[in-house]
Amino acid sequence: MQMKEVCKKFDLTPDTLRYYEKVGLIGEVPRDNNDYRVFSERNLNEIYFSKVMRKAGIPVQRLAEYINLVQIGEETVEDRKNILLEEREMIRKNVEELQATLDILDGKISNYDERILSFEREKLRNYSSKNN
Repeated sequence: MQMKEVCKKFDLTPDTLRYYEKVGLIGEVPRDNNDYRVFSERNLNEIYFSKVMRKAGIPVQRLAEYINLVQIGEETVEDRKNILLEEREMIRKNVEELQATLDILDGKISNYDERILSFEREKLRNYSSKNN
């Protein structure tokens, strides 16, 4: 798959893809006779994984470390699993923090809704008492 197609598929810029390759988030990308990148299925899987993990907030350096271990082979399975476990725990903590923030926002929004309803009821009462 050519660069343009990959960019469209993953909603990434060419600069981002070149950066991913440069820092080791994706393995070497083969080139065609015109020296254009031709992304393999493996590259596409690495791009997808990297994009998802980056969106979750996992640092580039940590991802590059993980992918490097994958490329080394089977003897790194335990190290790779430990990286994933550590990152999962960090994401879990972030989710908890985000949920706490969401709860606060929901409470504030509810408070505003109650204040608006109270204000409208008071206005309606005042209007009704003036017209009676």
